[in-house]
Amino acid sequence: MASKLTNNELVLVKSLKNAEVLQDLDPHLLDQRDGIIIVACADGDYFFDLFSHHARTQIHRTDPRMHTFGWHGGALACAPCSPVNPVKRADDVFMRQIADARSLKDIHLVGLYAHMPCGAVRTCGIPMEKALALQVRAYARVKAVNHGIKVACFLHVDYGRRVGGGKNFHSYYFSPEKWERWAQQHNVQPIV
Repeated sequence: MASKLTNNELVLVKSLKNAEVLQDLDPHLLDQRDGIIIVACADGDYFFDLFSHHARTQIHRTDPRMHTFGWHGGALACAPCSPVNPVKRADDVFMRQIADARSLKDIHLVGLYAHMPCGAVRTCGIPMEKALALQVRAYARVKAVNHGIKVACFLHVDYGRRVGGGKNFHSYYFSPEKWERWAQQHNVQPIV
């Protein structure tokens, strides 16, 4: 498991929540009648909680329908020239996988998940705010190459162990539009 969030990252999460860049998930606002294609990090310490939490948001269905793609870096690997990809243009492969899933399963909603802390992000030396900028680039890329698709971004945060034991995870809706305003106000430069 990646080490816990730093104090600066905890302050960043709080700032993003205050600016409503990160919002609690409201299942009523996300139409998942046809299901969702989830792109998430394959990290086994987080995936079950992320998957379970998202399954509970599928109130428009009698049973969950989630077509998942799990690879290191999750949504961040979908960004063009992402530093979490060990192979150049790996994002093209991921775009093809998403398009195929959309076509084969008739699902027109993609959920792009990142989680923090993330081992792939830390290994590449990417600060959390730059990782979120990568997620917004992935969002734009998925929308650009998949005409008419709906894309929602999420951030799964590990707050560390609870007093007395147990995991303390929380999934948030991550607003790319509000992120852009927040990033501009805080002079966050994207990774190019």
